[in-house]
Amino acid sequence: MSKKLGVVFFMLVLIAVGWVAANKFTEFKDFQISIAFGFPKETEIEMHVVASMGMTALEAPTFNPKVGGVDWDAWVANHFDLRDASGKQVHIDFMKGSDVVNTKKLPGVPEGFLFARVKQGGKYTFDYKPKLADPMKLRYAFTAPTADKPVEWCKFEKA
Repeated sequence: MSKKLGVVFFMLVLIAVGWVAANKFTEFKDFQISIAFGFPKETEIEMHVVASMGMTALEAPTFNPKVGGVDWDAWVANHFDLRDASGKQVHIDFMKGSDVVNTKKLPGVPEGFLFARVKQGGKYTFDYKPKLADPMKLRYAFTAPTADKPVEWCKFEKA
């Protein structure tokens, strides 16, 4: 009997450790997202953000027959918010490819890219909400460059 109790106790400990580890894994303190800038024109520059498979694994975009497939625009609108220093929202589009991001320098294959035009030298906040049911959001504050800037990992921290 004591051997069975020992096995049951061991199994309960394993389950508890697994539960704690799973919760720690999904508890965000920060998140790294790859961003690049390119094609400066007059006062603006293009911002290209890598939409990684890790992001869509946390919360995938939905299928929408009205758009003929996966509704990437809704996924972007629900999970990302880009604002200038005055608080004005900047429109973000989803693209399947990027002429700015060198994908050979990325680990893995991206799902696609977020695209926005920002003012050169402008200050911005870029929020990412990994899970819609969770009130937590992550923020990256930056100043848009005035020239091309190759892809780099940018640290989004709890807002």
